[in-house]
Amino acid sequence: MRFYFDYTNEIDRKRLYGTALFMAIILPVIVCAFGFVILYYGHDIFFSSIPFFPHLQIILFLSALAPLIKLYIGLLRVREAAVSYIIFNFLFVLSQFVFIIVAVKYLALGLRGQLQALLASYILFWLISLLLFLKEVRISFSLRLTKKILAFGLPLVPSFFLIWGLSSAGRFALERFESLAEVGLFSLAAQFSGILGLIAVSVDNALLPYYYQTAGAEDPATQLGEFVGKFITVFGIIALTILSFSTHAVQSLASENFFPAIDYIPFLVLVSWIGVTYKIFYWNLMFYKRTKLILSILGLSTFVLILLLYLFVALLQLGIGGVILSMTIANIILLTMAYSFSQNLLEIKFPYKKIFVNISLLLFGGFLIVLVDYSVKILIYSIGFKILLLVFVSTLTIKCIGVHPSEIFEFRNILRYAINK
Repeated sequence: MRFYFDYTNEIDRKRLYGTALFMAIILPVIVCAFGFVILYYGHDIFFSSIPFFPHLQIILFLSALAPLIKLYIGLLRVREAAVSYIIFNFLFVLSQFVFIIVAVKYLALGLRGQLQALLASYILFWLISLLLFLKEVRISFSLRLTKKILAFGLPLVPSFFLIWGLSSAGRFALERFESLAEVGLFSLAAQFSGILGLIAVSVDNALLPYYYQTAGAEDPATQLGEFVGKFITVFGIIALTILSFSTHAVQSLASENFFPAIDYIPFLVLVSWIGVTYKIFYWNLMFYKRTKLILSILGLSTFVLILLLYLFVALLQLGIGGVILSMTIANIILLTMAYSFSQNLLEIKFPYKKIFVNISLLLFGGFLIVLVDYSVKILIYSIGFKILLLVFVSTLTIKCIGVHPSEIFEFRNILRYAINK
């Protein structure tokens, strides 16, 4: 996707995507073969609770099918085909949902059936993506473009594993050094903080072309600074919203054995908010094609996380608290390094005072929401107080950042850009 904007000629763009299509078919097979060998001999060390046959096998197959599907989705994004993009993604998610229901509810296949259902959906949409691709471009091979794509893209392959490690290492540390009960509590709490990440991925699909266009314009520093302020504020408000209703969701949907997970949700939501903020500087590093730098930053952060997990969980036996502390420190290090290197490439003029005030207001609002959870036991009063707090803090932060609620994220401009009038 990043190289699409380097070409203005449609023939060059088709040649680029023809080569990318060839690589999206061949390379995942090679990587999957290596992964098969590594996981076959090493799964007892890293994934002792997950059987290799067929669970890890299916996960490997999914990873081999995903690149071509993502490549086609990326083509729809850069071509601003908003309607096709929405329909394709909607049908892709819907097929997974339907297949999983059939496999789990009607065929009673459990976790194995869920993975098999995902595999069926991925195979179907891999074929659909390939057919749609072939209507646009022809499979081709260019050594020059292959070298260019590999130089840019190869560092991103281990980066994806490192990103996964940053989010999942805590669970494996608990599984190895703590009880299964601790793993269950942490996994439940992480489901709520994971909502913020899912929303960030969805927004990423809409905002990335807009960000690249803005970064490539003349004097983007001020405009991007305002954009970052809005981004941090809006995701802070979303985090508060998740926090406001997570307690009641756990109490309504889970058994009493899982109620202690409520204590960990605020901290994991904060970690997720820090991780989402990193995306801004990741976009900037991607715009300047600093993929090796991204790999180095993620590698160092993951290394620090593993060391901290060993210290806090294995040696000091702090349990879930140790995992949360380790993840917080690692994500702060990740954010700080990404910010520093990003500013060296493009010194964005951030509204620091407004951002600081908004972060303080949002953190204080989160503290008050947690306080209401612990002090107000009557459900209707608790929900009412938290909604009032959410509205009050959201209004203050939106006014502080200097944007009307209807203009958050400059939705009008982004929609106009995405739909192409």
